[in-house]
Amino acid sequence: MKHDDDLLLLALVATVAALQALRPLLVAAIALALAVAGYRPSKAPATAPAPTTPAAADRPAPAPLAALPVRELRQLARAAGHRALARSGRRAELLLVLA
Repeated sequence: MKHDDDLLLLALVATVAALQALRPLLVAAIALALAVAGYRPSKAPATAPAPTTPAAADRPAPAPLAALPVRELRQLARAAGHRALARSGRRAELLLVLA
């Protein structure tokens, strides 16, 4: 009976050792299969970037766009990437783009 237990323990240890030795080969095989399949990991950041602007409670609430002067509407348009409108846009055009 003791001989059978020793044999079983030896088989178990040999199996664990074989799996440990084959693990890098298994990982490499999976990586190769993913590369052949054309898998590309996403380029999205793992964590959300820290906000660079102060919290909403720290800054005053923005005024409605219609109440702002054209000069400020043009500044908002420039910040939004509408350079042509920021130079010569009319109030109606600026409000339409910024709304």
